[in-house]
Parts: sequence; C-alpha cells; structure tokens
Amino acid sequence: MEDKGLIFDIQHFAVHDGPGIRTLVFFKGCNFKCPWCENPEGINPFPEIMYLPKRCIGEFECVNKCTQGAIIKNEDNKDHKRVEILWDRCTNCLDCAGICYPGAIKSAGKWVTVEEVLKEIMDDEHLYGDRGGVTLSGGEPTLQKDFVITLLKQCRKMGIDTAIETNGSIESERDFLAIAEQVDHMLMDIKHINSEVHKKFTGFNNKNTLRNFKLAIDNCPHVVARVPVIPDFNMNDGDILDIAHFVKDSGGKEIHLLPYHSLGASKSENLGRPYEYQIKKSVRFEDIVIFKNLIKERYGLVVKMGG
Repeated sequence: MEDKGLIFDIQHFAVHDGPGIRTLVFFKGCNFKCPWCENPEGINPFPEIMYLPKRCIGEFECVNKCTQGAIIKNEDNKDHKRVEILWDRCTNCLDCAGICYPGAIKSAGKWVTVEEVLKEIMDDEHLYGDRGGVTLSGGEPTLQKDFVITLLKQCRKMGIDTAIETNGSIESERDFLAIAEQVDHMLMDIKHINSEVHKKFTGFNNKNTLRNFKLAIDNCPHVVARVPVIPDFNMNDGDILDIAHFVKDSGGKEIHLLPYHSLGASKSENLGRPYEYQIKKSVRFEDIVIFKNLIKERYGLVVKMGG
C-alpha cells in the first residue's frame, strides 16, 4: 500500500535491541527463511491470522463469519481448542479477526502510516533519557526501505536516537547507505561466514551481509554484530571464532551472542505452519560463555550475551 508500512507489533519499554529504554517497531516480511526464527509471524509480507486458543471463550462468532468454511467447532475440545482452523481453506481475509473481541483470532500484521508509528514512539519519549530511543526490527525492515527511511528521518528531526536490526542482505549499496545515514546504531546479524552453509539454512548467501557490515563500519557511529548461536549450525568454536575474526578484521568492536531458543515453535503452530527446526531445547547463557571468553581473549572485542 502506497505511503504505508506493514508492521506486526510495537513493543514499549524494551531494554534490549539497542541502548537504554527503547520502542521496538517490528516490520513484517523477511527474505531469509531461518528455520529457527523466533518471530515467524514476521516472515510473510502480508497480514495473516494467528489463532491463540487460550484466549478463546467459545462464542463461535468466527465460525459463522467465515465464508470459506475454514473455522469449525471442535466439539470434543481436541488439544484444548474450542475451534479448529482449516488452514488450507483460509484466505486471510481477516474477517474473523475483526469480530473476535478476546483476541483468540487476531491479525498478524497491519498497514500503518509514518504518523501513526511516530505517535506511538513519541508517547514513549519521556522514557528515553540520554540513551534510549527507537529500534526498527522485524522481519526485515530494509525490505520496506522507503517507509523506513522516512520514519528514521522524522525520528532524527525530533532528536530521537535511532537503531535498526537487519540481516544486512539489501542488494543496493546506495539503498543501504541511505538507511545507514539515518541510524545511530546498526545492529546486523552475522549468522555464518561460510556462504554455502549460510544459504543452506537461510535460503540466501551472505555476500551482501558481509559487504554491508564493512560499509556500516565506515558510515555508522555504532555497529554491533549480532550472532544467533544455533545448535547444529554455528554453535562451535570454529564458526563463532570465524565470525569474530571477520568482525575484528572489518574494524568492528562489538559482538552480541544471542542464544537459541524455541519460542518460535508455538507461534508457528498459531500460524498453522510447522516449526522447521528439529532442536527444541533452548541454549543457556552458561552454554555460550566459553565463546564470549574466547572472543575477548583472541580478538579483544566487546562481547555481550543477549540483545
């Protein structure tokens, strides 16, 4: 939709994803298809329904509203669900979400104007102090670059500290730099150095990510390499230290190690999609402290565990 952006959430009073207290704006749509994604509702570039059965009170207005026959009563309350979504019939018309006042069926994604997002940001302005501000996340916000640049420019005009979380895959150097010029903090995911492994798990090689990280170092006041530590993907000394070597060699100074968790599994179920990563056990901070110590010892980088 022209002049509008597609988001799926705005979180207030966040203390991660950038310094200080922040407002997080989550953009919908991502070109990567990471099987461990913690925000699967941010992948598809269109609004879609989510079913949260614990909120359902069994009024069944959704059953009557759905013209596709995609929602049926669960007479035996199977799996503790009062209704069942027949996902193959659902067209994401969102009519059911519009009448479910408990929010058991809701829309993951809505179109918004810059002004609407700015209002939510400015409501939090008194919390920011000297360090806080707004962070654009996702999904992948750079896929909506024109909206993102406009929003960031408006925030900076108002003196609000700006940050963006990105997978760094944007193709155009010019577009990347146009975004980089508007942020105080660039938080870029570097998942793996080996391009073939990166593509196998995410669907994309890492050429643009590695190039754009170097561009960010030269053009942003503060750049952080964010490394999701994923079992059976990069959770070993060799892969983690390869990333640290690249960050150091590129002029970077800071790495955040983000331990894997499986919170995306329940969200995927609520979206009617299978959770594709087979590992269900979350990684603990104590499991990755060895990587923190090795990076500091060998490369002298600032290392933080968590966002």
